[in-house]
Amino acid sequence: MSDVNVRAIEKLAVVGHIESQVITAMQYSDVIDFSKFYQLLGIANLGAVNAGDQIVFAAFECDGSGNNASMLGAVTWAGTSGNQNTQIKLGVRAEDLTNATYQHMKFGLSCGTTGGAAGATILGVDGKYGPENAYDLASVTSLQV
Repeated sequence: MSDVNVRAIEKLAVVGHIESQVITAMQYSDVIDFSKFYQLLGIANLGAVNAGDQIVFAAFECDGSGNNASMLGAVTWAGTSGNQNTQIKLGVRAEDLTNATYQHMKFGLSCGTTGGAAGATILGVDGKYGPENAYDLASVTSLQV
């Protein structure tokens, strides 16, 4: 059972993001050191993306600089009205990197050739060395109400 005295703001870390923008080519998140978490959760937010374009939201293993990337998995679809104002969740567990070359990850988002407004937030979940929010990006501002 979860400790109900620990606040949600302390249980999750914002460890990566893809800036909200009109995305036509693959855009990548910050590089994330996966050794600090048991899970990562990427959440892509699609705005008014062209219904005929192919959407790809993917997780990549990579080195600490974001190079030598290899796709671990992706959510892909095309030509549906589901491209409009929807969200995509993509989860990765630490054991998904068991046979991987690198311990770092990044997420990528592409919204086809016409594109549309989109962005993503990547959360670190189940920190190995908590509290998880100690690993928030420097750009994160937190407030508990």
